[in-house]
Amino acid sequence: MIREKLIAKNVGLDKNFRLRGTDVSRVEAFSDAVFGFAVTLVVVSLDIPTNFTQLRSTLINGFISFAICFAMIVAVWYSHYKYFRRYGLADAFTIFLNMVMLFVILIYIYPLKFLFNLLTNPTFSQSGANSAIENQQWPQLMVIYGVGFVAIYTVFLLLHVHAYRNRLKLELNEAELHVTTSSILSTLLVICVGLASILIATFGGVQGVDWSGWIYLCIVPIHIISGRVVPVMRKARQNRQAAKTE
Repeated sequence: MIREKLIAKNVGLDKNFRLRGTDVSRVEAFSDAVFGFAVTLVVVSLDIPTNFTQLRSTLINGFISFAICFAMIVAVWYSHYKYFRRYGLADAFTIFLNMVMLFVILIYIYPLKFLFNLLTNPTFSQSGANSAIENQQWPQLMVIYGVGFVAIYTVFLLLHVHAYRNRLKLELNEAELHVTTSSILSTLLVICVGLASILIATFGGVQGVDWSGWIYLCIVPIHIISGRVVPVMRKARQNRQAAKTE
């Protein structure tokens, strides 16, 4: 199993965060099966080429869309992997939130693939009578995409809040608490980006569709800043504590 191999090599694990999820639980095993099925749904609708021309067309036109969808699923899976490694929670509330996330992911696959097929596949989004979507339907599509995006990261937010509420049970030290609260903040900011996209698509109409998509680029600096600021703040706090003990 991929998780077991990653755990053995300490991939994606913070050396300052104690490993509590040492074994792959049944919840994670089931989740991996669902993630795998989600990837299958991205591919399953592709028609099997019957000649070389169709094969080339399928590879060229479908590759980018599949790559984007696959990367997004892997990103969610990786966040899921890190969470269960860090906290190792398997209580009823964690299982419930995990099932909600898996449910959303399976539904989210369809608008996800449809959207990126429109954006990357010229033969999929033909104009005229064969058009896959009308101009006035774009805002609705972006709202559907945004709702799924917000739902997934809201579950991650609730999972981290739940871990913080169980900080005494988990015996989180100061550095681990800092990472947890930083994860809550960064996830909340990502959710705000998704909500902003939904609002732009809802009230901006067709004219606001482009901005409702481009705004997701704000997620990149959020993760960059979070990834760089958190270690700096942690080191500064450690230096202050060291100075007090001297």
